[in-house]
Amino acid sequence: MQKEIVIAIVFGGLLGLVVAFGIWRVNVSLKNQPDETITGNLNSGEINNEKTDLSLSISSPPDKSVMTEEPVEVVGITESGAYVLISGNEDDQIVTSDENGEFRAQVGLVGGINHLNMLSYSHTNKKSVSTSMKLVFSTLFDEEQDVESSDSSSIEEAVSEKIDRAKNMPKAYFGTITDISEGSIQIRSQEGEISQTAVNSETTYANIVKATKEISFSDLAIGDFIVAMGLTDGNQILEAKRILVTTSNGEDEKILVEAEIVERDGSEIAAKRANGEEMIFLMNRSSEIFLKKRDGEFTKSLVSEIKNGDSVLCSLIKNEQSYVASSVFIVEKSE
Repeated sequence: MQKEIVIAIVFGGLLGLVVAFGIWRVNVSLKNQPDETITGNLNSGEINNEKTDLSLSISSPPDKSVMTEEPVEVVGITESGAYVLISGNEDDQIVTSDENGEFRAQVGLVGGINHLNMLSYSHTNKKSVSTSMKLVFSTLFDEEQDVESSDSSSIEEAVSEKIDRAKNMPKAYFGTITDISEGSIQIRSQEGEISQTAVNSETTYANIVKATKEISFSDLAIGDFIVAMGLTDGNQILEAKRILVTTSNGEDEKILVEAEIVERDGSEIAAKRANGEEMIFLMNRSSEIFLKKRDGEFTKSLVSEIKNGDSVLCSLIKNEQSYVASSVFIVEKSE
């Protein structure tokens, strides 16, 4: 009996050592694994697996929302103290996130589709991450909300009200008409996604290619590029309240980059990104330069302020085979 007890104790001890060794190996393996966050390249759609924990997300408004007033407040989350470059259809601006990583910016909109590109840059680890969204601005869209605001007496009611409002947030589908039938329109987006739009007697139509002109359902044709605005049901079918015939304008040709100035030769600037990529962009009369002052604010400056070694955030426009700067923000001067 004593012999069996001794054997059991020895066996149990060996088993414990094997388990402990296995746990130790797993922990060592996890510690040696690099932390990687996948960051998207908004310009090419490619994915960069850079070793960085920098992230950027937009809290509001939701992507492809319909806005009836402008400017719109864009709210997002990134690393605390990061610079966030926001580029709209017409203007560029830069803001700094607060201690919690939240940033807010008032962004102007133009009628129709608005491309909003955003880049967050961490000056502590010299990393950046980008994202983008599209908003539709129409002053003629009737944003009838079925949910009225109320003083909620409980957290549950407040959450329920917020969910109802999100469901009733007007959205937009835009793309090329591929099929038309009675009460239904099929659209293919620029990304190749197919969506369905339902229409009824209350749906209104307009052609805004040259000037705004009210039209009817019968004026729509396969191949037209449209913006359909309304509410989506549980099957993601958009019940259109208003449809605009417009032009696609192609994909947005602006790109946002962080870089260090290598050399400035007149209006031609050579720069190098943190990933080692070298690039050249041009300055013209419409290019704007902004310099960060000691108080943290950015003020308009001159091209002569751009020096070798400066860290910049740029909004660039593709022009044939070159890039022309829309805005250059000097975030750090060379020593």
